[in-house]
Amino acid sequence: MADVTTPKPNVYYELGLCHGIGKDAILLKQRGASLPADFAGAHYYEYTLEDLEPHQAALADMIKRWSSEHHAHEVNALK
Repeated sequence: MADVTTPKPNVYYELGLCHGIGKDAILLKQRGASLPADFAGAHYYEYTLEDLEPHQAALADMIKRWSSEHHAHEVNALK
């Protein structure tokens, strides 16, 4: 999982490594933030700071679905 709201070279590097070795990554982005062209076609979860509670629930559901689809059930144990 990576938040790409603000430009951070180390985050981009780590996402590149994930992509290079075929690992999934969940991208997060604050609503209204612009992304570099490299991320223009990427799927990401968009959130707002004003109302985080529904976003937290939606993200938790997304992670549960992902862990079930990828047989990574130990991810659900993380808090």
